[in-house]
Amino acid sequence: MLSPIKTMFLHFPLRAYSTVIILALVSWYAFRRIRQGCRAGTIDKDRGTTSWLLVDYVLVLLFLTVLGRRSLDYDRYNFEVLYSYRDVLTTGDAGMAIQIAVNIAAFIPVGALSSLIVKRGRFPKGLLLGVVLSLCIEILQFLLRCGTAEIDDLISNSLGTLIGCLIAGIVIIIADRHRKLNKKSAES
Repeated sequence: MLSPIKTMFLHFPLRAYSTVIILALVSWYAFRRIRQGCRAGTIDKDRGTTSWLLVDYVLVLLFLTVLGRRSLDYDRYNFEVLYSYRDVLTTGDAGMAIQIAVNIAAFIPVGALSSLIVKRGRFPKGLLLGVVLSLCIEILQFLLRCGTAEIDDLISNSLGTLIGCLIAGIVIIIADRHRKLNKKSAES
């Protein structure tokens, strides 16, 4: 995954560096707004930190999947549902299996972080954010002709978000039980 980024910086340095500067400014702006909310008491510190991490992670994902890629002279898309999964199962294509695994793994933090930020309805809201983010990336790839817009990527990214939401849910349950046990032991 580093070679397209390296190519971008070598062949299109102005675009690459200006994109990085813009993303850094967006991150800085998000940090400032979240810090203001923490100081005003409208955002607690843990949720503010998690929100900023999520914003930065989404910016990195956008750079890796859309903004950091070279535009092509032709459309690249594949709207055949589950073709990559069938390809892995029928031919054993290791490259395709790695691509599926990377797409799943890339969205696990999105599901986990978004679930940790939201107080009520963690699971559906976290999952919805990941699905919408993935859909936006695929639409941008299609419109800007950078990368291949695929339904299977949307499915894999959504699966990764689902896994992240489940991991965050388990962590929250364990942390709540641990807090309750500490509270009981402190009372006795």
